[in-house]
Amino acid sequence: MSRPGPGEQMQSVVLYPGGTAFSPSTISTNQRIVVANPFPGNHVHVEAQIRINSQWGNPEWADVYHSNRWHTYGVRENQLLPGDLS
Repeated sequence: MSRPGPGEQMQSVVLYPGGTAFSPSTISTNQRIVVANPFPGNHVHVEAQIRINSQWGNPEWADVYHSNRWHTYGVRENQLLPGDLS
């Protein structure tokens, strides 16, 4: 992974797979979405966020022991090397 050189800037982009900022798509339980890397050939930092009651945030990941069994909640994001994001 390289840092921007002299005169280069870091870039960022917000992606809404299957939707838009005004109308984001709905993601169901156990659904996997793969998105093309917006910066082909580069490693990227990915953060998945969900919207609840008009508020965006990263729910992260949690394992909770309740009623004699484990429950896992959250959203996980990764870069599938060398390219796509999942």
